[in-house]
Amino acid sequence: MINIVKKVNSIKDVPSNVYRFKLKGFREKVRINIQKSKYVVKTAENSRELLEVLKLRYRVFKVGKSKILKIDTDRFDKYADHLLLYDTESRKVVGTYRILSSEFVDRFYSESEFEISSVKALRGVKVELGRACILDGYRNGATLILLWRAISEYVERIKASYLFGCSSVFTTDPMDVAFLTEYLLRNYRSDKFEVRPYRTVERLGDYIRFLRENRVDTNSAENKIPPLLKMYLNAGSKVCGLPSLDEEFNCVDFFTILDTSDLTESFRRKYRKDV
Repeated sequence: MINIVKKVNSIKDVPSNVYRFKLKGFREKVRINIQKSKYVVKTAENSRELLEVLKLRYRVFKVGKSKILKIDTDRFDKYADHLLLYDTESRKVVGTYRILSSEFVDRFYSESEFEISSVKALRGVKVELGRACILDGYRNGATLILLWRAISEYVERIKASYLFGCSSVFTTDPMDVAFLTEYLLRNYRSDKFEVRPYRTVERLGDYIRFLRENRVDTNSAENKIPPLLKMYLNAGSKVCGLPSLDEEFNCVDFFTILDTSDLTESFRRKYRKDV
């Protein structure tokens, strides 16, 4: 087992290190450990490794940069599993994914933005994916494939029936959001159920009606779909209604869901190949 985090941390990072005591008792729920080339992707095993994940998220998301405590965290972190991607050459954690499973929790981050009772009522194990980030300079096909190989193994281990989560698009411009929303709903909308955002972009419905009444061609929006959301859609995920407005991150979030029995064969093959 590779020792991901040194036992002695820099004295300059005392506030973050002290926070580790708040995470005391954290343990992984499902053990994942995959090594390929110079990378290891694994579930964070303890509070030290979780703290490295929270520091990475702070660096990548760049939210609250004036904070003394230089970590990105919320109340769900202690109850989740966290995949961490580790570069054995630089000895750094360079990527992460948070996994919340109905096997271990009964509340999800998505519930802070959407009314999702229809999703929670579905039979079978449900998994929420979130807080995905990869350090700049490591965002390539190899690292993403490795993270998704770990997610696939996790899903198989707990026999999950559904994967869901919030997929961010970093714009709050009403027309831009309407343009993309209209395209996504026309081409990737769920026909099984719909969730409701607690708050969305002001007058979004009016902008969408304008596009429909004027028969505006929104096909070019395909090129505006962020890579992570595009990957979910290619896997077979569906979009469930209007997006939620996330003012903290200055973006909108689309709720996406994937019935694992609908996972596309091309996606299955791709993430079983060697990196």
